Amino acid sequence: LEAQRISKRIANALKRDGIAPKAKFAVYSQNKIEACLCAIGALRAGCVWATFDTADSANVITDVLTKMDVEALFYSYAYEEPLEKVRSETELRTCVCIDGSGSQSLESWLGDVSDECEDFEYSPTDLFTLFSSGGTSGAPKGVMASHHAWELAMAGQLGVAATDVFVSSLSMPISHAAGGSGLLYGMATGVT
Repeated sequence: LEAQRISKRIANALKRDGIAPKAKFAVYSQNKIEACLCAIGALRAGCVWATFDTADSANVITDVLTKMDVEALFYSYAYEEPLEKVRSETELRTCVCIDGSGSQSLESWLGDVSDECEDFEYSPTDLFTLFSSGGTSGAPKGVMASHHAWELAMAGQLGVAATDVFVSSLSMPISHAAGGSGLLYGMATGVT
């Protein structure tokens, strides 16, 4: 219940900042509970998750975030130094440090925002994620995936006759498409 309360506050804080449904957000962090809650909160607000590889250079990350029109970024203090370039060269409206003081801490950003929140009503064709393609054949590009595509992917992953036990390993950062998938698959199966 605490996770639900925090993710709803994050959704409300994004709305307060004028981050409208269908705006893009990204997470620049190791796998931490705060990063997961920020992603869930942004999805509750109707935002689109833009993923990238945290191992990329600040130049590549800046390029990816700019091309994907990312408006909100949740980041770990461990990335404060490379983030200086990203901040100065992108049009981020909201930039929140999830685990330290940073420029704006999660706690100070949330302030006294309420945890009363109605989740955004998605249509199956609404964009859910923009995956960074990795740039193996040139500059990284955003690959679009709708809510319906995610539903099909999850159904395929879980199988029609789901087993009683599902093992999920978040070996990739949730900022990366593979790690984000692991988080969502885990949530769908009730992994804690």
